[in-house]
Amino acid sequence: MDELRAAAAKMDKPLKSYATGFGVKFDAKFQNTRAFPTLVQWQSGKVVTVYPKDATQPDVKLVNVPRK
Repeated sequence: MDELRAAAAKMDKPLKSYATGFGVKFDAKFQNTRAFPTLVQWQSGKVVTVYPKDATQPDVKLVNVPRK
């Protein structure tokens, strides 16, 4: 378990590293300081982050899907 914790503590992924817009960097209390609430949509068969703008990949925009 100590080896796993030590490996996790070394993780340093910048924002936008993952489809959710998150990155990974743990603080002293092992809270991921690069995780935050996001809004995602399925677009062209992929899950993409559409909000907040800082977490979106280039050229991704919120698509209005009207209710029937």
